[in-house]
Amino acid sequence: MPMFVLRQNFLTGLIVLILVLLISLSGCAPAEYEIEIVVEPERSGSTFGSGIYQEGEEITVEADPLEGFEFKTWEVDGEVVSTEKSHTFPAEQDKIFTAVFKEKIPEKLSLVYETDNDVEGEVITLIDEQGEVVFEYSFDQFKSWAEENWDDIFTETPAFVEEMPVLPDDLRAAFDQTAALSPDNDKFAFSVHSYFAATFMSFVGVVDLETGEPELVDKENRGQVEEITWSPEGDYLAYVLHTAEAERFFLSNDNLDNMTKEFTLNGEYLAQSVQGNGHTHPNFRELAWKDKRLHFTADIVLNDTEETVEWSIKPDGTDLRQE
Repeated sequence: MPMFVLRQNFLTGLIVLILVLLISLSGCAPAEYEIEIVVEPERSGSTFGSGIYQEGEEITVEADPLEGFEFKTWEVDGEVVSTEKSHTFPAEQDKIFTAVFKEKIPEKLSLVYETDNDVEGEVITLIDEQGEVVFEYSFDQFKSWAEENWDDIFTETPAFVEEMPVLPDDLRAAFDQTAALSPDNDKFAFSVHSYFAATFMSFVGVVDLETGEPELVDKENRGQVEEITWSPEGDYLAYVLHTAEAERFFLSNDNLDNMTKEFTLNGEYLAQSVQGNGHTHPNFRELAWKDKRLHFTADIVLNDTEETVEWSIKPDGTDLRQE
């Protein structure tokens, strides 16, 4: 047989062999599948596990709810496949997983005092809807914490007069009857006070229910706290202050983001804001937050006539208005 015929047959066979090998190898390569994850509702949680996987590979998808949400289910094509945050399965086909979260409904808690009177209490207790105690905080706990941290809390030591600084031992040994739960039921505000010569000096703080740690606002209040009102977002505390001296009332607002005082409003300032320069020492009351403004009721004397007026003010103490 001629040489060129042999060479041609050899090349043909080699090509066929290569084609057979390529077909064989391509048939052995595992299939790949894509796993996608959708979060519902948007910005309610984070997820892990999306990507490309080879057939038969073990896949784990994980879900982590953001603050204010909790994980509900993993769903595929509208069908629930797991109620666990972590779900493991083999790669068998392309799939789109939906991580479903739901908004947390704050547990309804009630706040009570262990006390022998209706003015103050030595222990603040939180109970759930079944009447079970979920948290307790005693004045002794607060005092021990205050003794360790007092100098770090205040840039200047609080004092009635220069010769009379107020320290934890000078506080009346109980909480004022003003404690209030935050909108999310995860914190509560409280107040304590000292007393000297018809004058109160009060201090306002917040206790985190998860850690049990308190924080005090870096500013004292001249007057005794009578009412505490949280803003809807839980970032401000507004309260009425009263001192026995000439029945004077004040309205104060604290910023909880940095634990500092925004403003304290007195009657003179309120009177000066009225056209005609009214005068009064108003009894601030009916505190309420609306449209990111603090609303309240106070009395004003104008042209010898006392009027009860609703007012509002921004959280930073600006833009005082009659409503």
